[in-house]
Amino acid sequence: MPRTVVQHLEHLHRLLRSSRDGVLRTYGLNPARWAVLTYLNEHMDAGGGELAQWSRVTHQTMFRTLERMEAKELIERPGPVGPGYARRARIGRRGTILLERCQAALVHLEHHMLSRFDAEQADLLVQFLEECAARLERMPPSLLI
Repeated sequence: MPRTVVQHLEHLHRLLRSSRDGVLRTYGLNPARWAVLTYLNEHMDAGGGELAQWSRVTHQTMFRTLERMEAKELIERPGPVGPGYARRARIGRRGTILLERCQAALVHLEHHMLSRFDAEQADLLVQFLEECAARLERMPPSLLI
């Protein structure tokens, strides 16, 4: 029986995550650390709970992740602003440099994946994927059953 479109997309997603994680490992990162760097790069600063939710890890795992990243100077966590406030993290200079290197490597991965497409075909693929995502986002919950 041939694969459905969803099965093809799920297979591609697994391959992409595996390839991405392999690239990240070469730079000493794991998915949680990558998520922290990308989030902090976009949002200026964040607390551990916010980062745990974004990274889809437990609070305890994020606590350890942030401690290790701070020790490697990938992030900075100044003292709390007052009693009862959590220390917020922000990306450090080393974290920014590492993020840029990883992003360049991931662009190379994307170029390899799309190397058999010309620019017009690649743009068309992006348009199709965006339309699929938009339709799912607009889909009423009652139709999901």
